[in-house]
Amino acid sequence: MEFNKHLIWQILKLATAFSLIAAVISEVNVESMAMLWQRISVPWFVLSIIAFYAALWSMARRYWVVIGTRISFNDLLQIVLYQNIMGNLITTAAGAAWYVGILRNKHNIQVTNGLLSLLLARFGDLLILLVSLSFATLVVWRQIPTLHLVVTIAIFLLIAAALISLLILVLRRQLVEIVDRILDKFNLHQKAFVRRIFTAFTAISNQEIAESRLCIGAFTGYSVLTLGTMLIFAYSCFQVFGVRIDIWPVIFVVSLTQIMTLVPIQIFGGLGLYDFTYLYLYGLFGFGGPEFAAVILGFRFCFYLTNLVLLGFIVLPRGLVARLLSRKQIS
Repeated sequence: MEFNKHLIWQILKLATAFSLIAAVISEVNVESMAMLWQRISVPWFVLSIIAFYAALWSMARRYWVVIGTRISFNDLLQIVLYQNIMGNLITTAAGAAWYVGILRNKHNIQVTNGLLSLLLARFGDLLILLVSLSFATLVVWRQIPTLHLVVTIAIFLLIAAALISLLILVLRRQLVEIVDRILDKFNLHQKAFVRRIFTAFTAISNQEIAESRLCIGAFTGYSVLTLGTMLIFAYSCFQVFGVRIDIWPVIFVVSLTQIMTLVPIQIFGGLGLYDFTYLYLYGLFGFGGPEFAAVILGFRFCFYLTNLVLLGFIVLPRGLVARLLSRKQIS
């Protein structure tokens, strides 16, 4: 039964992704694709790859603040590159599962430590997105009249989620005791899946979290750097196709759509979901028609190509760079 539910959920995600990307493709014509090809800028594409790699490097540094010196940074960077590329090309959940699994099996780092680093990273993303979305909304408020209610609700939900997450983080051990009493009262400890969840929750709550100013400052700084480099990547993608746009709409749209990454509902790097959302949101700022729909498809192509470039040149043990270097040494 659980297998059937999982299969149905995956089929629904696939159907949604392909339906939405099909809706975007339907807006494109041959002329718009030809114009898009003529405007491609290779230097901006190279800059977008560098920005994307910088974002992944910053993510790895943030994880390293939590995990500590039990693993070298170079090893953790390679794991994070694999994790994000797998998440971008398959699903976010697959990337997260691989990250936790490889830390445990190859580097003997407890599953709870891996999960804690992921949870704290999400908490950092949540706080930074709250700040960036709030400031961007103030700047573009007059241009998004149809989204006033939606954005206001999103900001309040982010505030509530941040406060709840902070309370859980600070009072995690007290919460474990309360949950334990509730489970005892209703005899829920007898259920196997409840025991497994409670055991994992207890293990995470017992993990020591560095609370020094240095660690908090580094964690916050890398969270800001991660979003900043992703914004540079998004802006560079516009310039790859010669689209002139102000930075504030980019900050607003990226901040709003990044909220979707906090919940692993997308597949193939948000295929369809992000594309359709971009088409609508950027339309509020005057971008639309077949030409911009072609640009959205160009974004998708750049996104996948960037991941494949990093996979081939940096991540794979026998990547293209390694092969070229080895051939040079042999010759």
